[in-house]
Formats: sequence, structure tokens, C-alpha cells
Amino acid sequence: MPEKSAQKHNASARSGGLVAVGRIVKVCGLGGELKIKSLSDIPDRFSKLNEVFVEFENGPVEKYTITSVRMRANGLFTTLDGVEDRSTAEKFRGAYLCIDSCNLARLPSDMYYEFDLIGMEARSPGGGVIGTVVRIERYPANDVIVVETDRGELPVPALRDIVLEVDIQEKNLTMDIPDGLPFYTKGAR
Repeated sequence: MPEKSAQKHNASARSGGLVAVGRIVKVCGLGGELKIKSLSDIPDRFSKLNEVFVEFENGPVEKYTITSVRMRANGLFTTLDGVEDRSTAEKFRGAYLCIDSCNLARLPSDMYYEFDLIGMEARSPGGGVIGTVVRIERYPANDVIVVETDRGELPVPALRDIVLEVDIQEKNLTMDIPDGLPFYTKGAR
């Protein structure tokens, strides 16, 4: 997030040019209302949507019209056209709410979507290959870019002093890794 100097934006790439912006975590009440865990850093993302693609856990993707959205202290809640009772809504639990990637918010020049960073080749300022970005972890102080190297996983703070350049077209980023960062073998964390 820009206020914490991270250089990525939370959203998850899916198949077919879709991007996940939320996940259905539970059903609320008898009328088919769904509680959503937002995967977007844009606070009013859902209030601006008219339709979403629902990607079910077993693979199919279906388009739905959003009929209501409400924000409460305990979460985000929505209803979808055609989902009018609890038993129908239960089938949606665990599914992702997606939008077409052409509808993504334009980001400031120093911010990137998470899915743009995953799979990038991490390089040193001299051009040497460090490894491949495998995931982004979120922490209160700053996000961490996890790079898979030949020595294990290297957690790198996502700070402007460390992540010097991101080249979306070339799918690489330049990192000035501070001495002393610990490596982790898979499963050791």
C-alpha cells in the first residue's frame, strides 16, 4: 500500500483474463446474502460493480448481476440476482468474485497488482539473477516479497529502498537485498 511504501496492489489473477476481487466466506440469513472477504485495496470496489463473474471451487465460472452491497463493521455483504435463499447461497461458499482485467483500477506508477509480481524474475542491481517471486505476504509494517532462490525462500521487504525497479513488460524486478536476510527451506516457516 502506498502509505506503507509497498509496491503492489492486492488482487489475484484467475483464468480467462479474470481477476479475483473477493472471496465468498459465508452465507448470512435465509435470503441468500453472502459475506465477502475483499481481495481489493479499493474500499468502495464492490459498491461500483454491477456484475461479477463467480469462479466456483470446482472450476466453472458464471456471470451474476449484483443486486445489493452493504458495508458493515463486521464485513462486506452482497446479494446476487437469482440467489434468493440460503440453500442456493451455500453453493457459493468458497467461490471467488472476479472482474474482467480490463475493468481494473488504474494504479499510480509506483504500484503494481500482486499478480503482476508473481512469477517475475528478481535480479540484483548488477543484473544477476536472484530467483523468482513466488508470493507476497502481508504484514502490518510492510509487505514482503518472497523470492524462491537456489538456496531456499528469501523474504524481502517490499520497500522502495530495496525494490529499486519493476519492469512489467520484461517480467523482472531489481532488488538491492540487504545483508543478513534469512533464507528458509520449503516448509520451515
